[in-house]
Amino acid sequence: MGEKVSREAAVAALIAQPTIKGAAEECGISEKTLHAWLKEPDFASKVRAAQAEITRETMGRVLSTVGTAIDTLVEVMGHRGAGPVSYTHLTLPTNYSW
Repeated sequence: MGEKVSREAAVAALIAQPTIKGAAEECGISEKTLHAWLKEPDFASKVRAAQAEITRETMGRVLSTVGTAIDTLVEVMGHRGAGPVSYTHLTLPTNYSW
């Protein structure tokens, strides 16, 4: 069972970390082990599926907010030279959980 938990942690670490070295460190295994796991079709498939899910979620978020972003940009651009613009209606994200 311990190995399964480590592999699940490795998939999550590969998603969260920009490098294989960082992912290995995060989940407490060696880079050599992680590279070996990545050569296994089942593990590699799980990593690709997790990456695809993150990509879908991210694109969904982008697509659902792009209209508001464009509207806000157009509004701000329309106030050029007209003095200060109030940005109090804007909500800026403070918690990034990707």
